[in-house]
Amino acid sequence: MRCDEALKLIPDRDDGLLQPGARAALDEHLRTCSRCDQAAAEARALRTVLFMPEDVGAPPADLPARIVAEVQRPPQRARAPLAWMFRYAAAFAAGVLVTLAVQGSPAAPGATVAEPSEQVVEPIPEMIKISAPRSPRRLR
Repeated sequence: MRCDEALKLIPDRDDGLLQPGARAALDEHLRTCSRCDQAAAEARALRTVLFMPEDVGAPPADLPARIVAEVQRPPQRARAPLAWMFRYAAAFAAGVLVTLAVQGSPAAPGATVAEPSEQVVEPIPEMIKISAPRSPRRLR
């Protein structure tokens, strides 16, 4: 038997799944090959640790009473349905403020910004429609 075949059969031997002939061939190989014998010993040790029962101790004496009390407790009041919206709105507003603080003025770099007294707004004549005020109608 070759080592690669033996290494594949070791878990089956530990689980008791090998036929007697295959088990005898594997045992013979393990007697002659120290590397595979070491692998089989490690597999047995790992199996012992994995399947070792763990001592978790006894449950607390008041566990049944606590379970019953929890089941019988009235449900807690649910949060307001829109509470999450206010949290996200506040976080969004804080993000906008931080972005504006980091970026500074919205003007392009190198652009000059006129002072409010220097700004001149000229109306566009085509957009201005001046009409005489109407007199209010009387309802009859």
